[in-house]
Amino acid sequence: METLIPISLFLMIAVIIVTPVYLSYLSRVKELETLSKLAESSVENREELLKLIQRPSLPRNDLRKGLVLLAIAIPIIIGGLVDGSVMVSIVLGGIPLLIGLAYVYMAKSAEPTQREMPN
Repeated sequence: METLIPISLFLMIAVIIVTPVYLSYLSRVKELETLSKLAESSVENREELLKLIQRPSLPRNDLRKGLVLLAIAIPIIIGGLVDGSVMVSIVLGGIPLLIGLAYVYMAKSAEPTQREMPN
């Protein structure tokens, strides 16, 4: 019974991470199918087609990714510290913590340049 709790925790975290990735994959596949149909047809304006292909990386997307990773890492670290396994909690929680901090830093450092650019 005691082993069921960590297994369910890791399964829940995996579902939380895998589901958005899979949905994003499905969305991207649909976009690529549409773009391939447009490319096969006689599209006169290739610049519009290239604009559809290019995806800008927005700071708010990086901020969301960073906050999700921080929300995963902090409870893992706190749970490990409460349980007494300090080294395991730092290793398991440290990786998403550092990646999350990097995403938040990238989002915060990119915001002034995005505001200066005219739309």
